[in-house]
Amino acid sequence: DVNTDIDIAVIRAHWVFAKELKLGAEPTWRDALTVVGHPFGYKGVFITQGYVANPHTVIDTARFFMVFDVAGAPGNSGSPVLDANGDLISILQIGWGRTFSPITGGATYEDLLKFKKYFTKSE
Repeated sequence: DVNTDIDIAVIRAHWVFAKELKLGAEPTWRDALTVVGHPFGYKGVFITQGYVANPHTVIDTARFFMVFDVAGAPGNSGSPVLDANGDLISILQIGWGRTFSPITGGATYEDLLKFKKYFTKSE
């Protein structure tokens, strides 16, 4: 499923052995977070930690983002943003630099909810 308005695509991958992520509670300012990904396409996993700087803001382009104070780099796009419990609260989408950026942004919780069916088991 793809939504170009909010820049999210969900791809079903078969034969991937990874922990299923649960959708966490809606975050607020200063909530702790962790980003797990592969910046610059490195094979090794990078884990960075920070906090929610603003859970719902408009950035220059009139698009809404959740803004994080956490390091990210090109290649981190699509990385899960996890709360202190390891639950999904966003998906990293944007950084402001060509190297590691200390401020990054991702899907707002409201936009993430539009894809809830992919993060919850069918009943």
